[in-house]
Amino acid sequence: MNKKELEKNSLPPVSNRLKTVADMVPEGSKIADVGTDHGFVPIYLALSHRIEHAIAMDVRKGPLERATLHVEEYGLNDMIETRLSDGLEKLKEGEADTMICAGMGGPLMRRILESNPPRRFGLKTLILEPQSEIMNFRIFLRENGYEIQKEDFLLEDGKYYPVIKAHVIDLEEQDNKDKYCNKTYRDNMTDTSIDTDTGIDTDIEISMLPDSYKDAIFETRKRLKDKNIIVTDSQLVRLCDRFGPCILLSGKADFKSFLVHGNEVCDTILSKIKDAGKSHQGRFDQVSLEQADIKMALHLF
Repeated sequence: MNKKELEKNSLPPVSNRLKTVADMVPEGSKIADVGTDHGFVPIYLALSHRIEHAIAMDVRKGPLERATLHVEEYGLNDMIETRLSDGLEKLKEGEADTMICAGMGGPLMRRILESNPPRRFGLKTLILEPQSEIMNFRIFLRENGYEIQKEDFLLEDGKYYPVIKAHVIDLEEQDNKDKYCNKTYRDNMTDTSIDTDTGIDTDIEISMLPDSYKDAIFETRKRLKDKNIIVTDSQLVRLCDRFGPCILLSGKADFKSFLVHGNEVCDTILSKIKDAGKSHQGRFDQVSLEQADIKMALHLF
């Protein structure tokens, strides 16, 4: 089947999750798709006339060979290059302005960003879809100069997925670049409270946060105050880290169902360990805090 026949019949078979990822890519981008697997996301973007060029990257030869075959089938060799690479390792400076990284765990995604920082290559936008340890991953983003600009949240095949669009802040040209660094966050604590869910200090100076956090905190505080619910800065930052500053106030039905389900799961866990004694006290406190955050977020609906 030639390119025209393929384009006439359909776009490649992307799930709602991957379509959500693709739809966050700025028009006219040059993308680096890390962990491209079958290569359908850059193919979808190319056939949708959303991008100028793409480098489809994967650390595994098998998936990359499949992606290469799919690119050839759609006749997109002039727009999409496939490249064997561990994360961004084989990317060259200036080759891309947008990175896509979807369908992998938060710790692995963090390793990719730490091993080869996107700033090194001139990347400006990150489209990320972490599938585990999402709260810790958001904390990593805000503490390392990646500002969440947009988020989506969807339910697919019984699982909930957040999709994050983050701006790569140019720390060298920004006068207040240090405010996004971990040290400054620690230096500007208003107290020494520790989040028992992550072990990370969260009661930080609100003015030091990225704009998306400040906006979400301001509006969340206002809505909760209207319901006579008073929350601390620490709680508000933790809500943004746990649920996402853009998702928290989205009012999306999938987000509400996620919260309701999460509350039920917490009930089940707590009922099993509440009489287990001191050996499970840490886990009990962790789940209790998570449930308190869930109930607080449900007040926003």
